[in-house]
Amino acid sequence: RATYDDVDDYKLFTDAPPVNKQGAALAGGTGLTRSVVVSYATPDNLTVTSGTDAGVKRIMVTVNRGGTNLVSMTTVVVK
Repeated sequence: RATYDDVDDYKLFTDAPPVNKQGAALAGGTGLTRSVVVSYATPDNLTVTSGTDAGVKRIMVTVNRGGTNLVSMTTVVVK
């Protein structure tokens, strides 16, 4: 991940257990899986996925343990 330069680099990123950017395990991360989905969103409705870049990206990060979703966070980036 040291070469990642924008959020698109995290598209379909998964790590288990989660590690920081330098590759060191996060405290308490044993048994956890972190996954990231980056997709284009429509400017008129941020919940709708678009096939083209209209300047809006939706980023969803999910952490789960054993297939059970513990937490999800979604944010939107507008360029």
